[in-house]
Amino acid sequence: MAGDMFACMACPTSPTFLRFTEVEHHLEEVHGVRGVLWGPATRAVLLPSTLTTHQCLLCEEGELVEEEQMQEHMSTAHGMFFARRWEEYSASTCRVCGEGVAGAEEEQHTALHHPRGSFARGGKEQGKAGVKVERKDENTKFKTEKAKVKVLVKVKENDKNGCIKTQEVKCKVQVEVKERDENDNIKPEKVDRTTLEEVTELGLVTRRPGEIRVKLTRGEADILLGRDARMVVDLKRKTGATIYIKGDYDSNERLMKIDGKEELVVKAEEQIVQSLTSKTYITIKLSKQELLCLLGVGGKSIGRIQDDLGVYINSGKRAKEIMEINEVTISGTPEAVASAQEFFNTGKVIEVTERQARILEGRGGRNIRDTTGTLIANLGKGVNTKTLKFIIFGSEEAKEMALKSMYALFEQLDV
Repeated sequence: MAGDMFACMACPTSPTFLRFTEVEHHLEEVHGVRGVLWGPATRAVLLPSTLTTHQCLLCEEGELVEEEQMQEHMSTAHGMFFARRWEEYSASTCRVCGEGVAGAEEEQHTALHHPRGSFARGGKEQGKAGVKVERKDENTKFKTEKAKVKVLVKVKENDKNGCIKTQEVKCKVQVEVKERDENDNIKPEKVDRTTLEEVTELGLVTRRPGEIRVKLTRGEADILLGRDARMVVDLKRKTGATIYIKGDYDSNERLMKIDGKEELVVKAEEQIVQSLTSKTYITIKLSKQELLCLLGVGGKSIGRIQDDLGVYINSGKRAKEIMEINEVTISGTPEAVASAQEFFNTGKVIEVTERQARILEGRGGRNIRDTTGTLIANLGKGVNTKTLKFIIFGSEEAKEMALKSMYALFEQLDV
């Protein structure tokens, strides 16, 4: 079906392709365009309605575009048991970049890495919105030009009860008007910009033609990298500049290098400044048991917590390198980071018997964590040598729900 195919809008006939690699090859061979995904030529590619393909993990049947197709395949080839739980027995892959995505992450992955606004539209292309500025030339005739507009808005903050405080919201609008010389060429104009020297904590920036090197703190590097390095990949795609952040992810200082054409480097600096000023980070300390519980088996637990809170959590350690006390950085929007800080700073400690502890560390505890959105960690021996301490992280409501579920489970199992 045409709606499930990529199309080249640069051709009069708009030929269609099943895979993005095929339309890439077509654009390179026919139109001489290279690196389509990382350049402005994405405007020539019309995306299909569905950007994910599914592959059966039971028999390796692959490239099924619609979820219904995978469900039908599971039902026909393997039975209704597998069809009802088809997501567990199939792998989903992005048709544009080939990255594996879970069903619930498809929309987020697309919006982050392949926003449809960067590709061709189904109808006629619309011009970019701007602000028209009229000024008179020497002959008193009006010249109309588009100007870029930047709007900076202060976000309203919440009071102690979680209600929004009434505040005056200020907007700062900067209009850049491009002037032309007597030959009607655009004059280069100096524009006041916030620089990396102003917004980074260390302020150590080295500049050369087409290159910027910046020393970042661990938290700043986390902001710019984002979860699974998605943020820096998006910055590269948006700006066209080459951006590297070097050093171990648990280092307190890291080096960022931006290079490319001068205009691309300038654009990258503006985007990075915007990211650093619109987001923040905090550092918290977790014990060995707390951190192991946060990481979870195969990283499932930390993935769920990051999804729920909307933050990036950098533990700074691999499982075998975890110490008794560990520093963890949490980065994201100020609101999300504040929620994460509350999540971890208000842990509730309880003591349970050894039998109850085994239940909490088994399937029963996993079910409680999954249904309440909490994090439950074993802290070791309690005051009484026959009891064990557990700590519950989460919102107040979630902790209360977790406690009720625990006691109900203990009563049901008579422990």
